[in-house]
Amino acid sequence: MPDRLRSRLALSFLLGSLAGLGGQGLLFLQRQSARIERVMEDDFRVVLFLKDEPVDGRRQVLQDQLEALPDVAGAAYVSQRQAMARLRQQDPDLVESLGLLSENPLDAAFELRLTEPGFGRVESIIAQAQALGGFEDARYRPAQVQAILQARFYERFVDVVLSAGVCLAGLMALVALWTSARPGGTGLREGAAAWAAWARGWPAAAA
Repeated sequence: MPDRLRSRLALSFLLGSLAGLGGQGLLFLQRQSARIERVMEDDFRVVLFLKDEPVDGRRQVLQDQLEALPDVAGAAYVSQRQAMARLRQQDPDLVESLGLLSENPLDAAFELRLTEPGFGRVESIIAQAQALGGFEDARYRPAQVQAILQARFYERFVDVVLSAGVCLAGLMALVALWTSARPGGTGLREGAAAWAAWARGWPAAAA
């Protein structure tokens, strides 16, 4: 085997290996970004605190109105008693100190789950919900929203990079086939140069 051909094969093998490793790394990053995004989305809630604990009829009306808002996937009611039970699990010492009070100081609330587009307009959803009346405050984690949007950006960016890589690999394969099929073809470098020359001259030809 000629030295020139051997070196070309070695270079092709090296480039192919690097491309494969890079592709695997990007796929791993994409999977991790998607997994982190799903975990954070499942954990995220917008909490709307009520001024007073509503009666059953009013509570159902509010829940239906909240679930009808755009980009709201669901609304769950949390009573004062349920809120105290949650707090007892998270911080028993605090609950013991609150037990000295004559009344439950925690407010009833609705917890909203959002659809995927909703994370880009959390403040707008809160404004629409508060316009329904009966709510005194709204809480959510802005840092969690930012992390979800960043994970989503990285996932989409990797999709674009992988798609571009596949298109480039297909183009290089076509160049290699075209140059090998030409009578007296002189190799991949000359074929790539011919494609580049055609690409530079295409706008003038189209004009």
